[in-house]
Amino acid sequence: MLDKKTANLKASGVKPLEQGQKQKMLGDANYFSEENLRECAERDIEAFIPDSQEKRRNDGEGQKRYELNDFHYDEAEDVYKCPQGKRLWFRRTTIQNGVEGKVYQASLTDCKVCSVFSKCSWSKKEQSEQNQGKALRITEKYGHGNHLRKAREKQAT
Repeated sequence: MLDKKTANLKASGVKPLEQGQKQKMLGDANYFSEENLRECAERDIEAFIPDSQEKRRNDGEGQKRYELNDFHYDEAEDVYKCPQGKRLWFRRTTIQNGVEGKVYQASLTDCKVCSVFSKCSWSKKEQSEQNQGKALRITEKYGHGNHLRKAREKQAT
């Protein structure tokens, strides 16, 4: 898509950007992916693509649910800390759809008494069938510092 856009602009006689100007691109929500955002960043293109999952990350009352970037990673302890200060400990490595990841999990005891558990859970089923603490699956692709997170932070402004 980016190659075709560049060719179309050139063919239509659009002047190239002057030095110091950053190329911008607008795309629809179907293009909101880690791969597309990474490619734009590598080409030094500022992408404006709406997040197709934005509504899912809000509860029914418009409150933002907790996401990975709301959890702080403590490298020295190899734990994540939730916004309430509870620790999610490393439990195991997994492979899902061919992608290796690490699972960090909070204790059930901490989560059961948490007043904001509904901000951590994604569904009513997850809230009612709580038999383990909150878990995060961390992969290189979707871990801290990824393009999806950066795009969501930009869109929040």
